[in-house]
Amino acid sequence: MDLAFLAIASGGLHLDGLADATDGLFAGGDRERRLAAMRDSRTGAFGVVAVGLVLLLEFSALSSIPPAERAVALVVAVMSSRWAMSLAVWSVPAARVEGLGAAFARQVAAIDIVFASATMGLIVGALAPAAAVAAVVLVALVVAVAVGALSRARVGGLTGDVYGAIGELVFACELAALSAPAF
Repeated sequence: MDLAFLAIASGGLHLDGLADATDGLFAGGDRERRLAAMRDSRTGAFGVVAVGLVLLLEFSALSSIPPAERAVALVVAVMSSRWAMSLAVWSVPAARVEGLGAAFARQVAAIDIVFASATMGLIVGALAPAAAVAAVVLVALVVAVAVGALSRARVGGLTGDVYGAIGELVFACELAALSAPAF
């Protein structure tokens, strides 16, 4: 129910971004063909597989977190995934001059990142021990940097779809990390 609620609350936007970004980033051809694949309203094989695997990872990780700790894990994973998205919007150029992603990129300033970082740090820091906070930040950074680097190499920057993919991938990886016995 938690995953269904989160998907509905976001309008499915991040899952759709994951599907579109995966289809585009792994499409053959040049930059323009990859960007066109992201814009295509039809979901391809890469997108279907990516969404299926990410939802499976999220479900299995969340299922292995003790019920008393799930709410905290969900808050931490959601906060860090949105933080990673905001860092990506601010730090990596947009692949297109138009679109939702480009519009976000034009609006984000350094002060927004400071505020997002402080908010995430305070909330996650209040909910989790210091070692867990460090791990959460590390997971978010590694995933965001890796996806950002792939997107820069394949299409020259980030798109709104890639921001959604970063959010979903960070969320899934955070749940997986938080489900580990060490936490």
